[in-house]
Amino acid sequence: MTDRLVLLDTEALAFHFKVPAATLRYWAAQDGWVKYGTRRTRQWNMVDVEASFIRRRHPELADTLGVSLAS
Repeated sequence: MTDRLVLLDTEALAFHFKVPAATLRYWAAQDGWVKYGTRRTRQWNMVDVEASFIRRRHPELADTLGVSLAS
């Protein structure tokens, strides 16, 4: 059985991680997140967002959570 993707829109993720939506769009471009939805209703995979958040904001947790610090 495969895990299902958890997709959320940019605004919901910005609220959840307490960062501006523009920051998430920047991280998406820098880290090569897969785009879901349309330009108007862009959605992102929660796993990709969490990995980028940890890599940038909490690098001390990267080893514990199994996140690579290389982008």
